[in-house]
Amino acid sequence: MKRVISQEMTFFFQHLCSVKSQGRILFYLLAGYVILQFVWWAFTLLTLNDEVHEFWKLNVAMGASSGLTEDYFTKRTYMIIGEGAVFLGILISGMIFVLRYMKREAIINKAERNFVLAMSHELKTPIASVRLALQTLLKKDLPDEKRQELLKTALNDNRRLATIAENVLLVARLEQDHAGIVPQEVDFSALVRQICSSLASTVARKHQLTCRVDDEVYVWGDASLLESVVVNLVENAVKYSPEGSEVTVVLSSSQSVVLSVEDQGIGIAPNERDRIFKRFYRSEEENVRKSKGTGLGLYIVYEIVKSHRGKVWSDNNHPQGSIFKVSLPLHQEKHAE
Repeated sequence: MKRVISQEMTFFFQHLCSVKSQGRILFYLLAGYVILQFVWWAFTLLTLNDEVHEFWKLNVAMGASSGLTEDYFTKRTYMIIGEGAVFLGILISGMIFVLRYMKREAIINKAERNFVLAMSHELKTPIASVRLALQTLLKKDLPDEKRQELLKTALNDNRRLATIAENVLLVARLEQDHAGIVPQEVDFSALVRQICSSLASTVARKHQLTCRVDDEVYVWGDASLLESVVVNLVENAVKYSPEGSEVTVVLSSSQSVVLSVEDQGIGIAPNERDRIFKRFYRSEEENVRKSKGTGLGLYIVYEIVKSHRGKVWSDNNHPQGSIFKVSLPLHQEKHAE
C-alpha cells in the first residue's frame, strides 16, 4: 500500500513539476526578449546619434536650414520614445506575469508540503495503531471483550488506510483525460439510501445521521464515482462537526437532481469557499488543522461532479455549520417517463 501511494504521490509531483517547467520556459523566453530589446534599443540610439551628426554635416555643407534637421531629429526622437514606451509596457506586463506565476508557484509549493505532512501523518497513525493492537493481542492473555475491542480498532484503522489509498488512486484516475468513467443509468435514490445505511453504524457513535431521499431519482453517470461523492461529503461533514450534532443528507429532484449535505460544524469562511475544492487545499483555521485529512476529499467531489456535467458549491448553515450542494442533470429518459 505504501508503494502504491508513493507512486501516486510521485505522479502528483511530476505533474506539478511540469507546470513549473512550463512557467520557467515562459520566463526564459520573456527574459530573452527583454535582453534583445535592450540591445536593439541601445543599437538604435547609437545609430540615431551617428545619423543625426552625418545629416547635420550634410545640411550645413549644402547650406540648408537647421529647421529641417531639427524636424528630422524631433521625429526620430518621438519614434524612439514611442517604441520605448511600447517596450516598457511589455516589460511591465512581463513583470506582472512573472510575479503572478511566482505567487502561484509559492501556493503550489505550500500545498505540496502540507499534503506530504498530512499524508505522512495519515499513514503513520493508523499503521501504529494497528501494530499496537496486534502486539497487545499477541503478548497478553486478554478477556474476550478486550480482544474484540482491539480487533475492532485494528479493523477500523485498516479501513482508514484503505480509504486513503482509494482516494489517492481516485485522484490519479481523475487526472486522466477520460477518467475511466463508465456511464450508465444510476438509481441515485437507492445509492444514497445504501450509503446512509452503511455509514450509519460508524457515524451514529458520535453524530446523528438523518437522510431524506426522494423516490425514483435517476441520473446518468458512473455509480462508483457518484458513491465517492456522497461518501466524501458525509465524512467531511462528520469530521468537522462536534460530537452529538446532526448531519443531514437530502436528495431531491425537480429540474435537476440536488444532493445536499448539512452539518452543524465550524463552517467555512467566505474567502475560502472557492479554494476548498482545490487539490491539497486545507483551511488555515486552527480548528481545521487539528482534524485529520489530506486535502483530497472535496477536490475529488469537485472533479467527479464536473465530469458528470454538474455543479458543487457550499453555503452557510444557520445558525452554524455548512451546507454542501451538488446539482446533477436528470436522466432525461427516466424523467420523460
